[in-house]
Amino acid sequence: MVNWDWKMHGDFIAGHIDNIEETGKASLAGFTLYADQKARLLGLKPLKYSMSAAEKEASKTVPVITAKLTESGYGAGRQIMREAMEEGLTEKYPVEGRPDANEILRLCDGNHNVLDIKILLDGQMKTGEIKLADVVNTVNILTVLGYLEI
Repeated sequence: MVNWDWKMHGDFIAGHIDNIEETGKASLAGFTLYADQKARLLGLKPLKYSMSAAEKEASKTVPVITAKLTESGYGAGRQIMREAMEEGLTEKYPVEGRPDANEILRLCDGNHNVLDIKILLDGQMKTGEIKLADVVNTVNILTVLGYLEI
C-alpha cells in the first residue's frame, strides 16, 4: 500500500484541478464535434444533450449523513430498510431495483448530489444501471427516517 502524503501532494493536485477540468471540457467538445459530424454524414440531426427534470432536481439535492446513522454504524443498511418497510415508507417511496442502501449512505458525504450517486452506483454494476427514481426514493426513505439530511 502506498503511503499518501496529502501535505506533500495535496497542493500539487489542487494546483492542477483547473487543468484537469479544462482537459475534460476539451474532450467533451471534441466528442460533441465528432458526434455531430457523424450524424450529419448519416443524414441525421445532431443529438442535443440535456438533463431531464428529474435529473436536474437530483443534481440539486446533496444528502449528508446524520448523527443517527453514525450511532447506528455504517453496516446498518439492511436494518434501516426493514425499518422503512415496517413504517410503510417503501409504499410511499417505492424502490423497484437494487440500490444498496449501504453504498448510498457511504456516498452521502456532502460532496455528491443524488445524480452523482446514481452515476457512481451505475459504475459499480456489472450489467444494466440503477433507476434514478430508486436512488431518489432510497434517499427520501433515509431522510424521513433521520439517517440523512438534505
